[in-house]
Amino acid sequence: MIHKKRWSLLATVHVVHAAMFFPLGLQAVEGLSPEATAKIAADKAKVLALAEEPNRDKWPSELRVSGNKILNRQGREVWLQGLNVLSLDWSPLGERILQNTKVGIEDWNANLIRLAVKEHYWFGTGKGQVDGGETYRELVDAAITLAANRGAYVLLDLHRYRAPRQEHASCWICIVIALRDRSTPTFGRTPPPDTRTTPR
Repeated sequence: MIHKKRWSLLATVHVVHAAMFFPLGLQAVEGLSPEATAKIAADKAKVLALAEEPNRDKWPSELRVSGNKILNRQGREVWLQGLNVLSLDWSPLGERILQNTKVGIEDWNANLIRLAVKEHYWFGTGKGQVDGGETYRELVDAAITLAANRGAYVLLDLHRYRAPRQEHASCWICIVIALRDRSTPTFGRTPPPDTRTTPR
């Protein structure tokens, strides 16, 4: 059964490129050695090697909830079947996120990818992060774009098990604002706030 509160933002949110909402480049991180800067650039190049430019002609329809059904823009019921692409909940660089997303859609015929995320990686405060979370946010954006370019959706799961705290709500607000220019992200556990009360 689909709970209206949990699914209130289903595909009403769109993605803005992460750098626009988080204008934090490598030059903005003070005190980094040339070696650390080079490592950040190398890590980013590796994890984003399969990143694609958005191809909106191939993106799936926005979704909405009606009772216990998910409908597309034309009012037809959509049945979402997918799989988990794990590791962004325990690693800020993930483990073959884009490759696994592509295989899940193209080889396993998934039309939904569940992507678990963590707020401290999104904000760039996780262990080992020195770029303010820029690479992490760009990787999430790239996974959403890659899925959308294949007509599939992404379910973002703020992967926490206990009662939500303020930092979780803050993270959802930032994600909603940063990802407001794409039609495909949906939201799972620790429900995000309704965009109607989110400042634009």
